Formats: sequence, C-alpha cells, structure tokens
Amino acid sequence: MSMPNELHMPESVPPELREVRICSDCGTPMFALPLLRCPDCGCELRLRAFVYRRHGKYIAECIDLNLLVQAELLGNAVVKLQEEVYGYLKVAFDGATTRGLVLRPSPLTHRVRYQVDHFFRCLSNRRKRQQRTWKPADTSTYYSRICQC
Repeated sequence: MSMPNELHMPESVPPELREVRICSDCGTPMFALPLLRCPDCGCELRLRAFVYRRHGKYIAECIDLNLLVQAELLGNAVVKLQEEVYGYLKVAFDGATTRGLVLRPSPLTHRVRYQVDHFFRCLSNRRKRQQRTWKPADTSTYYSRICQC
C-alpha cells in the first residue's frame, strides 16, 4: 500500500483557512492562526508563524506548535500551514488532556530563525513607514494583523 504524497484535510476545514491574505502595506502573507486562551488564568497567546525560502521551496512554520510544511508556491505554504494548525488543534482538543500537546515549542534553532526574521522584517518595515505619507485611520475598519507592518 503506497502512502499519499499530500495529506488532505477533511472538508470541515473553514473556507477562510484555504485563502491567503496579503498585507496591503508590506506585501507579505498574513497567517490566520487562532488566539489560545488559558481556561485557568485567562492568559492569551497568539501563535507565531513565519515563512522562508530554502532550496527552491517555501517553508512555513508555526514555532509554538512545532509544525512545519513546505510547498512550491508561497501561497500554498501559507494555506497548508493554516490547515495543519487547524487539524492539529482539533485533534489535540478532542482528547481528554492537552498537557504536552499544546504548546510544543520548536527546536531552539527554529525559534532563533523566527526572531532574526522578525527583527529584520521590523527594521525593513520601519524604513518603509518613515517614507510613507500618513493619513488618519478609519477606525471602523480596524482589525488585528499578524504581520509586523
């Protein structure tokens, strides 16, 4: 019996996870990842993810759940990671306990890569912001973005 080349998520994956949103300011993809809340203390954690290119493929990684996917196209890598996170959390929260399942940090080298990428993205975006002509924000259309613009 041969193994399939790709894992396909069940049809219950929300449709918004099958699309990629692009930041209008910096042009980078935005990940649709859940905000986790501790039932005991109410502490909130936004899952962190990033994408990079290596050996001609795009690699998207969630460093808080130690999930990594690769794809030929940037958009496909983002969608695959969103679906992977959804599927993983769905299985993790269906069990009796989530201890040891949520959160599972990536290896230190992966978390360092994320921090370095985040640092340089912030520097680049700071320069872009300084060159923009600023306008008052329309507060009725405010929403939270994961990208660091």
